[in-house]
Amino acid sequence: MSELSDKIIDLSLGNFMTKTREELARKDNLYVKQEKMITEVEKKYEALKLPAEQKEIIERYIQKIRELEQQYADISYMAGMKDTFLILSSLGLLR
Repeated sequence: MSELSDKIIDLSLGNFMTKTREELARKDNLYVKQEKMITEVEKKYEALKLPAEQKEIIERYIQKIRELEQQYADISYMAGMKDTFLILSSLGLLR
């Protein structure tokens, strides 16, 4: 079963992941609220009178954190799908 789930994940999971995640995020009140809070903080950050070099370092730091979090979210999604396939298989619902 692991081979089948790995193949399904490799072939099609990326196509579904982004769309499904975006749909769920837009419906999640906490996510939407935090997204708005981030926008407010970004405006305050932009208003800071920091030297360009310091802002660049901070922005690179934030970007790397976001990239890492995105990768972790993708891995978590794939882990959930793989577990789902394993559960369905163990229940005899997949061949």
